[in-house]
Amino acid sequence: MASKDVRTANGWLIDIDIYENVRVKHMRREQSLDLWGDATNHFEFEYEISATLDRDLTTVHTTWLRVNDVKLAETMDPVRRQELVAALGSGGRILA
Repeated sequence: MASKDVRTANGWLIDIDIYENVRVKHMRREQSLDLWGDATNHFEFEYEISATLDRDLTTVHTTWLRVNDVKLAETMDPVRRQELVAALGSGGRILA
């Protein structure tokens, strides 16, 4: 599964919240490398990596990797579709 970043304003976001704890969230959008302009098996997905640390940044309380969104081309080969859904889900999947 080869992909590259989506170069848009929301293709790569970093959010840091500082309250009682510190939460750092990185969201990124990726798209398939469509060789020679063939978009038959094109896909895009957005993932989020997040960590919550104590205010002193010495203890990590929680971390996660979540696939927020997956878009697959209607023309995608059924076998390839099945592979990608098995790897990425259809969005909202939290990976441990």
